[in-house]
Amino acid sequence: MVFDKSNLKNIRREIENALKVVETKYNVKFSQGCIKFNDSSFSMKLECSAVAEDGVVITQFYRDYIEEAQWYQLNPEWINKPFTYDSKNAKIIGLKVSRRKMPVLVDIDGSVFCFTPDAIRPYLENTYGKYKYEMDDIKVTIINPEIVDPNLVKK
Repeated sequence: MVFDKSNLKNIRREIENALKVVETKYNVKFSQGCIKFNDSSFSMKLECSAVAEDGVVITQFYRDYIEEAQWYQLNPEWINKPFTYDSKNAKIIGLKVSRRKMPVLVDIDGSVFCFTPDAIRPYLENTYGKYKYEMDDIKVTIINPEIVDPNLVKK
């Protein structure tokens, strides 16, 4: 057998159908990545995520948002909450912490877009109210006071 785009589409469809049985049985969600192939073999990324009781797929991006949202001055409770973005239905689906400039993942009518926290925050605050951002006090301990320049220390 020689692999090409046309027969790989059929194979991918059959893999999806087979995985739906497993998804239902074990309450998980599979997502397939792109297929890399040559004429004699192919490979693809397959990721499996748990599904919560309320039907939310718990991806790494979802968990990162819950754990890290306050560092971006975002409310952790805003995840998966619907809001309107340019008269379209939208919701935050996660946080990609490896993206420094635009880490917030937003689903807008079925397509995923990346935003800065400052760009998306006003839309959520208009819908759910202002988020009171509070962080624990950060304490700095100087381990070796001899190496600190005394001119830099405020008195």
